[in-house]
Amino acid sequence: MDAHHMDSAAASTAPGMPWHLYAVRHGEGWQAMLSMEPPVAAGNLQTFERGLLSLGVDQARLNLRRQELRIVWRGTAADLSRFVARLEDDGYAPRPLMPDPQRGRSTQRQWALARLGLAGFVAGNVMMFSVGLYAGHFYGIEPEFKHLLQWISGVLAVPAVVFGGWPFWHGAWRGLAQGRFGMDGLVSAAILIVMTYSTIVLLSGQGETYFDSVTMFIFFLLIGRSATLFSSERTGHLVGRLMRFMGQHALRLEAGGPVAVSVEAIQPGDTVIVSAGMAIPADGQVIAGEAAVDEQTMSGESEPRPRGTGDRVLAGTVVRRGTLTVLAECTGTETMLAKVARYATDALAERGPIQTLADRVAGYFGIGVLSVAAFTVAGWSVWGGAAAAPWVIGISVVVIACPCALGLATPLALLSGAGRAGQAGVLIRRSGALERAAQVTDVVLDKTGTLTTGQPSVLAVHALADGDGWLGDAAALEAQTRHPLAHGVLACWRQRSGTGQALPTADNVLVEGGAGVSGTVEGRPVVVGRRSWLEAAGIDMSGVAAGLPDDGYTELWVAVAGRPRGRLALADPLRPGMHQLIADLRGAGLRLHLLSGDRPAVVEAIATELGIAQWRAGLLPEEKAHSIRELQAQGAVVAMVGDGINDAPALAQADVGCTVARANDFSLQVADVILVRDGPGGLVALRAISDTTRRLVRDNILISLAFNAVAIPLAVAGHVIPLAAAVTMSASSLAVVLHALRGRR
Repeated sequence: MDAHHMDSAAASTAPGMPWHLYAVRHGEGWQAMLSMEPPVAAGNLQTFERGLLSLGVDQARLNLRRQELRIVWRGTAADLSRFVARLEDDGYAPRPLMPDPQRGRSTQRQWALARLGLAGFVAGNVMMFSVGLYAGHFYGIEPEFKHLLQWISGVLAVPAVVFGGWPFWHGAWRGLAQGRFGMDGLVSAAILIVMTYSTIVLLSGQGETYFDSVTMFIFFLLIGRSATLFSSERTGHLVGRLMRFMGQHALRLEAGGPVAVSVEAIQPGDTVIVSAGMAIPADGQVIAGEAAVDEQTMSGESEPRPRGTGDRVLAGTVVRRGTLTVLAECTGTETMLAKVARYATDALAERGPIQTLADRVAGYFGIGVLSVAAFTVAGWSVWGGAAAAPWVIGISVVVIACPCALGLATPLALLSGAGRAGQAGVLIRRSGALERAAQVTDVVLDKTGTLTTGQPSVLAVHALADGDGWLGDAAALEAQTRHPLAHGVLACWRQRSGTGQALPTADNVLVEGGAGVSGTVEGRPVVVGRRSWLEAAGIDMSGVAAGLPDDGYTELWVAVAGRPRGRLALADPLRPGMHQLIADLRGAGLRLHLLSGDRPAVVEAIATELGIAQWRAGLLPEEKAHSIRELQAQGAVVAMVGDGINDAPALAQADVGCTVARANDFSLQVADVILVRDGPGGLVALRAISDTTRRLVRDNILISLAFNAVAIPLAVAGHVIPLAAAVTMSASSLAVVLHALRGRR
């Protein structure tokens, strides 16, 4: 049974649910897809995956953005229960992957918004009351009024700490259970200590409370955490989106004739009939009929290819002309289309080195701060002599080292870099790409739709007889078809004839898939197509010179009244300004590669024109991704630019996957970066912005640590009261914010 089609909601609530039902065959072993709740923190990823591998799992891969775990193992399906039990012992509640993950993510979004809204409301109100307390500290305030403001602040802070701070409490507990002390642990320790101290002051009626620092701290950090969650939601469910290309319904051939059924109902061994305009619902073999099939989604080839008996066809490709009878072999999640989606999903598990740097620093920093605070309290308790109580000095150490600035250092710099990239026409969808772009050494380019327009145009017209009426006759026939070449022929005729001339009338139009079109135009028999097809139709081509060499052009011959009249050369032209963009990339020191599913002659012509020495043609989607893996194995950091479904695995495999704003919806979901302006030229700007952003992240962390390096010794020496510590902590956060804003310039 396919885990994607199980009811995960029931599985998560029914006791003793047989988990083996969710294991599916994978080669000689098994695999399962689980949705992780609560989310696994990036800093815990390696420990999390190592824990599963220690149980005998061959592969454990967690997609951090989607929180989807894929595990592969040998043995029996029943072993899945053992793996799930280990996850539950570690505090997780894994669920079988839901058919519609957006349902579960919608709940996460609602909780995240609720926490953020509550934390913001509380922080604003507590800060309002704290203004009165700060003013009273310097200018005097009645003890009763001061105590009232402290009580109001304390009561308001409780729900923010308990409910708003829950992600940090839970993350800290999981980290400790796995032997780690990361950012969540440091945040939780700071909140707990300052909250405990303020509560003691509140109950005793002596001293200053710092509920404002706690609530504002929680609110700021929830902003960054919520932004990460919402960005993950926008990614959507890749498999579900891609499966839409197979359509909703199919015609299954049954005993009584064709019957319309849902695509999900098609099983291996079924026979389906696919007519013009319909998408092929399964991978299979043509057992009858002939048609021109648009395979651009899978191969990137701009021209529909003829398919007939014995040929293999792929799900998601579209029949443009003719009708096929197809024997289904692979359906649903086993089709090449679904495999492309799964491959892309697996490769999208991001491990951003800079984003995890703050968590690693926080782990050591937090343990150090708590140790220093403990030794400070012990030292002043033994030797004495301080103006304040030892535990007050210890609280000052914790407050002044509160990691608000450290927590803001990375997200603020990345946000600033993303804003600057947007001004340059580069939309950052995943922050990891902004981190890695500065290190890119090689750029892999798709051809169709990326370097070229994706629409064949007539580049040369050769008349074999006087007059050009034959061009109008050819356009009249092509106007009756939906072939991509027809658009080029019509555009050429309109350009040469002007806007005032009417198109001749064509009758008895007959389209021969992959060969040409014939009919009568105002009583004249006209044939348009390949030279071999005209010869087969009885047209004497012996006196006509050979056509163009196979150097990237598509050749159409036109015969009127049984005599050849002209020849058209069509090709998919380069986008305007592409030569300059390629020169810019090469000038930036980047090595260029061209990978395409199109014919070798076409790809070679484009590569030669642009001066790209490294090129490969006729590649399937997974072969493009394999080529990128080969480059990465050689030490290259690869950026991929593509715009079609067939580019999705390569986009996901690349260190930086780039697509363009006009790209296929699926490619937009997979890509890390969207180049709003035409062509790959935005990569040059992205590299410069990435370099600046990486320096901002490092500088922000250094600023945060520098503040603490100066302030913590003063606090340990007893020269900083908790109030001054709170102000210093806020000042360090402000410095980080201002420095991050430099990235906007």
